[in-house]
Amino acid sequence: MNSVPSSPRRGFTLVELLITITILVSLAVIVIPTVRLLTRDRKVRETARVVGSMFASAREQAAVDGLAGVEIVTNQNIPQYATTLYRLRSLPTFTGDTPGHVAAVTMVMPPPDSVT
Repeated sequence: MNSVPSSPRRGFTLVELLITITILVSLAVIVIPTVRLLTRDRKVRETARVVGSMFASAREQAAVDGLAGVEIVTNQNIPQYATTLYRLRSLPTFTGDTPGHVAAVTMVMPPPDSVT
């Protein structure tokens, strides 16, 4: 008799594929929100570092010659958000609470010899 040798099974069954896809989707549902939170927190920390650095730089310049400032410009599309910082040599006068307004802030620093 002529018997055909059985070949090893190749490929995946539909059930195996569905189980694999279900596991991958479940992992994605758990991991993606966590990654988004970490990314947002990193952006907030980086932005805070940049703003702090800008103010520190302006403070150092003001200590040298008494003239320096930072202008925070609001986003035209979303007025609650500021998207641009400018380091100023001298501050413009306050123009009121309107779009594009500017406020001057005076920082009083102790003399260098009184720093403890």
